[in-house]
Amino acid sequence: MIKLRIPKFDRDLNFVGYSQVAVRNKMNSVDYNKVVSLLPGMPQGYCKEIYDIYKTKKPIEITKFYDIRQRGLKKIRNQFITII
Repeated sequence: MIKLRIPKFDRDLNFVGYSQVAVRNKMNSVDYNKVVSLLPGMPQGYCKEIYDIYKTKKPIEITKFYDIRQRGLKKIRNQFITII
C-alpha cells in the first residue's frame, strides 16, 4: 500500500490543504476512482501515469485529469499528486 497526497480545493477553486488516500501498489479502477473522487469538479480526462506512480515516484499534475477546454483549469495549475 502506498499513500498519495492529493490537493484539496474549496468551491471557488482556492487551495485549502491536502488529503491522503491509501491505494495499492498496482492500482486498479477502484483505486483510480478513489483518487478522482477527491479532485475538484468533474475530471474528464484519463491519466495513465497514476497507475505507474509507485514505480516512477514522479509527481503528477492534477490538470492531466481534466479536459483542457474546461473552465477554471488555470486556477488549479501547479498542484501535484505525490507519494508520501
